[in-house]
Amino acid sequence: MEDFNSGPGGNGKAGYSVIGDPDGTEVNQAYLGYDVMPETGIRLGRQRIILDNARFVGNVGWRQREQTYDAVRLTSGSLPDTTFDYAYMDNVQNIFGADVAMSNHIINLGYSGFEAFNLGAYGYFLAFNGSAAARAASSQTLGAYLDGSLGLDGFKLLLPRRICRTVRLRGRQQQHRRRLHALHPRRDGWRHHGQGRL
Repeated sequence: MEDFNSGPGGNGKAGYSVIGDPDGTEVNQAYLGYDVMPETGIRLGRQRIILDNARFVGNVGWRQREQTYDAVRLTSGSLPDTTFDYAYMDNVQNIFGADVAMSNHIINLGYSGFEAFNLGAYGYFLAFNGSAAARAASSQTLGAYLDGSLGLDGFKLLLPRRICRTVRLRGRQQQHRRRLHALHPRRDGWRHHGQGRL
């Protein structure tokens, strides 16, 4: 007996709270891959894509049905301490088992050449197709991050720092610039920096 609402296209029990784990069988990954050169390759087909901490692009792997992408993807680690990732997506199979048409460009760049921290930058250009509601969700996100730690007189100072700006591509424009939560250890305890707009 299912005493829950499995979400859009699911069991139809709208009177219950949503638990986004509908029944179903699906193909999560089926792609062709080719190594252009050492540490540089191309994939074409349905695939799992997880970037950074999966905040913007990920597989939502804790759900029963994984989110995967129909895409052509180029990844490269041929430059020292540097990673480059580009993908063009024309469809996402979401956690409800639905196919969502899109024309997305995803760019992600990372550098790990510093001992104490990593640097990265990204641009996520999302253009959803289909209904007016779907198209209204289109957006452009540009961001950068610094992630690492520093030793400080017996303590470790954490440096998780991410800044991003998101702009809607269609309809009313909205801009957001945020810093994310971080915990910083100090001699007199923990100092918490909350999320806020800059």
